[in-house]
Amino acid sequence: MQEFNQWFLKIADPLLNPLLYLPKDAALVILALGTAVLVLLIRKMTTDQQFLRRCQSDRVRLKSRLKEARRAQNVQDVTRFKAVLGTIGIRAMKQEGLPLLISLLPITLLASWAYARLGYHAPAKNEWVAVEFTLPISEIGKLMHLVPQDGLESREGWIQEVGKNHESSISAGVVTWAVKASTSTSSFPLLIRLGDRTFRHEFRAGPGSYSEPFRVWGNGDFFLQQKLLPYRPFGYVPGIDDFYFPAWLVGYLILVIPAVPILKKLMRVL
Repeated sequence: MQEFNQWFLKIADPLLNPLLYLPKDAALVILALGTAVLVLLIRKMTTDQQFLRRCQSDRVRLKSRLKEARRAQNVQDVTRFKAVLGTIGIRAMKQEGLPLLISLLPITLLASWAYARLGYHAPAKNEWVAVEFTLPISEIGKLMHLVPQDGLESREGWIQEVGKNHESSISAGVVTWAVKASTSTSSFPLLIRLGDRTFRHEFRAGPGSYSEPFRVWGNGDFFLQQKLLPYRPFGYVPGIDDFYFPAWLVGYLILVIPAVPILKKLMRVL
């Protein structure tokens, strides 16, 4: 799954990363409206709009006649009108498959990009960021070494002793570094060494995208987390943790759900 996500990002990043130089709220609005317009354009190009308009007109007329038949208690006409409405609905439904199928790829690209790029605020130059490395309890007492990099500073030094993680319900060891980028370089490789093992992760700072906040090695025994500031749309919209909805997704849905029917009328798409 992670490999597919990286493949999608290679395609989406060149197209969408310029949005990251805008305020995040503006980027989210553009993404939501752009998605709505894209889906409606695909629908307009892949469906027979004249046929759908005829279906809509026929449904309006038949529903009116169905009401009249019910008032007149004409059981035969009620049954006939219902059957015709069902047939029209089935024929119109056959138009839905192709636009949904074609929309799947761009929506997947947009979703992959947004999940990787909109969840947090990118750290600024000279902003301290906590990098927490969790590891098995058997590693407590050992020394871990964050390899120095030009332009990267570590507030507590480069070598740390593994201590016990008192904030976790699971017994584990933990090491924390506070790092910051002090030069114009935006990307640094974080090389963390424990004995003869080396763990590599990218650290980014400055305008644009942030590096992946989480990284897991092995079977989850070794886990790295960057303590980045989560993005909350418009400063207020929260995530829904019970449904694994990050805040950006909640804000995106708040924008895109009303935008689709409004744009549908403006673009005259059925």
